[in-house]
Amino acid sequence: MGGHNISFSGMGIYEADGSETQRVGIPIDIKVNYEIEDFVNKKDPILERAIKFAETDE
Repeated sequence: MGGHNISFSGMGIYEADGSETQRVGIPIDIKVNYEIEDFVNKKDPILERAIKFAETDE
């Protein structure tokens, strides 16, 4: 009805060591604080930190 198709995979997502991420989550390895001021000033500290990591591997 309506010409829409929906599909999904039942395959699991695993960490490099074989442990599951489903129902467990992915551990945070870089902590970034996000403050109300960031939202008000239209800043995205998470994106900024990701860019820094991509550029410097720090």
